[in-house]
Amino acid sequence: MIFPRVKKLVFSLLPAFILLLFAEGSLRVILFYYPSWDVVVAGVAEVEEDRDLFWKLKKNLSTEFHSGQKLTTNRLGLRDKEIGPKSNKEFRILCLGESTTYGVFVEFDETYCQVTQRQLTDKYQGTRRFRVINAGVPAYTSFQSKIYLAKEGNRLKPDVVVLYHEGNDYLPCGWGDVSGKNETDPECYARRQRWSWAWSLGYLRVVRVPAYWVSRWSSGGLDEQVFSFAWSRFGNRAPGIKTRLSEKQQWEVLEDFRSLCDSLDSQLVIIHPTYRATRRHRCILTQFVRTHNIPFLESFDLFPHRAGYVIPDWFVDEAHPTVDGHRRIGEGLSELLLSQKWFPR
Repeated sequence: MIFPRVKKLVFSLLPAFILLLFAEGSLRVILFYYPSWDVVVAGVAEVEEDRDLFWKLKKNLSTEFHSGQKLTTNRLGLRDKEIGPKSNKEFRILCLGESTTYGVFVEFDETYCQVTQRQLTDKYQGTRRFRVINAGVPAYTSFQSKIYLAKEGNRLKPDVVVLYHEGNDYLPCGWGDVSGKNETDPECYARRQRWSWAWSLGYLRVVRVPAYWVSRWSSGGLDEQVFSFAWSRFGNRAPGIKTRLSEKQQWEVLEDFRSLCDSLDSQLVIIHPTYRATRRHRCILTQFVRTHNIPFLESFDLFPHRAGYVIPDWFVDEAHPTVDGHRRIGEGLSELLLSQKWFPR
């Protein structure tokens, strides 16, 4: 008697299952040809979903930015050349950051990472090999870069870890998370770890696409006015807005970076980002480097400024430096690294 009942249940559910597969397949085909319609991170077609990192760069890409620059990624999903085993004479610098490190609006060879590598190589005239690895990802917070270092640090074996994070840490909660939940990045990460099955279900586009539009239409979605207000103050915490990292969480993330670098036998270096809308200021970053005596690059000092603000000609938009801006950051970083006397004469 049991077998006929099971058979009846299976055949009753089979049409729904076939319809689900057809809908999922159709959506994935559509999103393959129109990747900008995908909803992992709105408008960023070069990334894919990841449970721990929220999103990451797709591997082995060969395409272009909307602004015309070439975009290629390697087998590790980084905007960089292929990374082989570390040689004995190689000094590795791992640059973690967001879209500036990644290099929006500039070619790969124009990023501050590559400028730094050329400066160090020229200084030693080929007697020592320097490898500066670009691990920047659009819209990343320092929390996401910390998770990346925890996952990939042993593979990459950096001698120095450079952080370039501030503005995205201050954006409103919910940015990049289509669930529309009012969660900080650490809260979102903890939920995904507790309910991994729910994340796997949400990876289906037949679930994720409707959920995205529901969150946009409901009051629980990201408030575009709030986001626009926060973006206008990019690099400064907007009052009254719950941000992707609170000040306490930001400090905890920096402490975690210290511990991770110690475990990897790496030196931590922090760049204090400068944006068009920011002025010289004290913050968690400046307090942290003073407390722990960490090598620190104040990028504000690298740019000409007027009336307390950086001259806007050095930025393509509110956040991203021009080619010349990257050059100045790269030159400043190489000078800082050389001043620490970590390299042989």
